[in-house]
Amino acid sequence: MDKDTKRHFVLSTDIFNYTYNDYLEWCNACDIPEEQRFGEDEDGGHLFNEWRHEQVEQDIDCDCENIRYSEYENRHYMVTGSLGLWDGSHKVRPRVCYGLVNAIMSCTEKQGIDDYDAFINEGEDYITVHAKHHDGTNVYEIRLLKHGEAQKWEDKYGQAFEVELMPEPKPEMFEPIVYDKIF
Repeated sequence: MDKDTKRHFVLSTDIFNYTYNDYLEWCNACDIPEEQRFGEDEDGGHLFNEWRHEQVEQDIDCDCENIRYSEYENRHYMVTGSLGLWDGSHKVRPRVCYGLVNAIMSCTEKQGIDDYDAFINEGEDYITVHAKHHDGTNVYEIRLLKHGEAQKWEDKYGQAFEVELMPEPKPEMFEPIVYDKIF
């Protein structure tokens, strides 16, 4: 992967981060007998896949908890982006969120989306969220607002109105997000 496309992940629901060998190592570490490592659970799901989903949920819970203790949690963020729908791409109304975890979850779980990646590309200073769903992929950008900008934006544009009438947020409204400071 060349430098321009390298991603630093913040949160990811990718179950393929866990391999079958990881599962077997976990079974060994937990002293799970051979006969209980394979087959289906009581709901008909395969135990290995169920384990992968549980690992991802634990990772996200742990990462969210770590973010809540970072210097970025108690700040305001602006979420912009577009919805990938069956009839094309549609811009979202820029919104202000308090707290980095809340900003990320406003793009995912609060939208009923449970398949997503939140990351920072090498050389970028904002978080990108790809939220995948049955119609396509919503792409959001989360930027850290400078102190005082959230209130200015809300005072001026807080009332709901047409997305097309919203001005583009200006670069001078934002501070860079530094990956190493997130956790």
